Amino acid sequence: MLEELLTTITSRQQEAVSHSLGSFLILAGAGTGETTTITAKIACMIEKQGIAPDKILALTFSREAARNMERKVRDLLGQGVDVKVSTFHAFCAELIRENAEVCGVSDHFTIFEEIDAAILIYKELNTTSRNAALYANTIAKAKDLNISIDQFEEYLETKKAGLFEFVGEEAWEQFYTEFRIKLNTFHLKNKDEQKALKVEKKDWQTFRSWNNNPSESQVIQI
Repeated sequence: MLEELLTTITSRQQEAVSHSLGSFLILAGAGTGETTTITAKIACMIEKQGIAPDKILALTFSREAARNMERKVRDLLGQGVDVKVSTFHAFCAELIRENAEVCGVSDHFTIFEEIDAAILIYKELNTTSRNAALYANTIAKAKDLNISIDQFEEYLETKKAGLFEFVGEEAWEQFYTEFRIKLNTFHLKNKDEQKALKVEKKDWQTFRSWNNNPSESQVIQI
């Protein structure tokens, strides 16, 4: 199987498979045969270079890719060959669990998916399901971007400072009254004045219709 595979892969793939000294970076897009290259390399390391299967670790991002890679390695080398193929997350979780005491955590820890975090937030903070989902998504994004709690608090302070620039509820009510009067007396202006205020009139109308909407007017109170 291995010899047959090596005759079908490209020269660049063969270069990657035969490389044996030091690290080797392969840049490849989806569908370009990267999984075939990696599995062929693992098979060559075992069969041609004499490396023990339990000394090889293959990591990928998705469970599906890991299962696919593991199956291809066994197809090439036989069912008895046991190479560690896993996702980054599963391998790291296993490593921490096996060394829980050194890491200062319980070996029974659970890793929350985003939906698990949303459910916990919903139950513990007594918020809406939509807000719980948004909070959980924010946490996930912060983790992906490696944003610390200090950086996030600084960001919130910036947002809070910006909110103080908004006018208060009394000013909103004053705007509403003024715009209503301007709209009700708009017909009294001459044509030139009406033409000059055409754009502003649309803003007055938009504000009045928005403020009349019960669901939107609650924003002002908030």
